[in-house]
Amino acid sequence: MRTEHVKCKDGFGVDIIQPIRYAKQQYNNRALTEETFIPRVFKDKNKSFWLNRLLQLISNATDDMNTKRRVTFKMGPTTYKMTNRKDLMIGFYKRLSSRRNIVFPDVPSVSAIVTRSGPLRKTEKSKSCYVCRKLKPNRMFYQRKNGTYFSGCIPCQKSIRQRYKDKRGL
Repeated sequence: MRTEHVKCKDGFGVDIIQPIRYAKQQYNNRALTEETFIPRVFKDKNKSFWLNRLLQLISNATDDMNTKRRVTFKMGPTTYKMTNRKDLMIGFYKRLSSRRNIVFPDVPSVSAIVTRSGPLRKTEKSKSCYVCRKLKPNRMFYQRKNGTYFSGCIPCQKSIRQRYKDKRGL
């Protein structure tokens, strides 16, 4: 999404995101009017992160008034289900953006976003640990008697063994 800096009349600047055009139905359900929604950027990083994720959903939504398709928006532990229409989603965005900053959960850490489906990298002198997904030298891995290495690095293996012992009560 493109952002641009705009100067206001009072001299202060505001970052705005690219405007979104959508069709809105009038109150008497007879005509559609073309409207433009200009979202703003918030200083709070958590609020800004989650609202930008919602804006990506809005930009992919349709203007079709007859659509029944629903999309889900997951914000931390909370999941919202909404109809895939721009006007309804923009209304939801406005309600959500008016809430206090403490409502928004923390931004997920990079380690939580990393998927476990990618292959582990392996070279002659180093390999990736399957637990922490970091590339480490071979000396950081236990070596078996037949010459192969364990998939987990020594610190991760120790923590795994400790958890196993704690669970078993040993």
